[in-house]
Amino acid sequence: MSVLKLKKLVSLSVVFSAMVLSGCSQITVNEDYDSKADFQSLQTFQWLPANLATNEKIAETRAQEPLMSARIQHAIEKDLIAKGLQFSQNQPSHYVNFYVNSHKYMTPDSTSFQVGFGRYYHRFGTGMMFETPPDYVENTRSDLIIQMFDSSGKVIWQSEARIALDMDGTPKAKEAAVQALITEMLKNFPPK
Repeated sequence: MSVLKLKKLVSLSVVFSAMVLSGCSQITVNEDYDSKADFQSLQTFQWLPANLATNEKIAETRAQEPLMSARIQHAIEKDLIAKGLQFSQNQPSHYVNFYVNSHKYMTPDSTSFQVGFGRYYHRFGTGMMFETPPDYVENTRSDLIIQMFDSSGKVIWQSEARIALDMDGTPKAKEAAVQALITEMLKNFPPK
């Protein structure tokens, strides 16, 4: 294979991978914010301190998924800094945090078993059929919630998207997928 063909193949692979990780995947994001909040004063941020955190799922998320939590935290910081905000340890104008909300739900399994038999004789027929009821399968849905707080700890903005915590692939592929998700979730932040 010539060098030119190999370069074309590599560049096509990179373009295809980028499309798969970004625009081609369907990420549904739900956002909400306080219309009275002052987003113009948003210049610095810090992670929400434990004394202001009232949601126990914040600590639970980090304890159950430490590697994924680190990827999410890094991606959020990277996107906020790219938007012109600065990370500040002293007197931040706003706080940011995230957590995963998981809940279980049941769906019917579409597989069932049916047996039928019958008899037909001169315009008279009989028949019988047996069917098993559908089984139910337990599923888990996980949503990533990113929240922005004012300096007093009040939620002023929130973004939510469905995620898969058990994604396959190398750590680099997972980081790229998380970064694409976070970029999509923060696309309209701060609200105009």
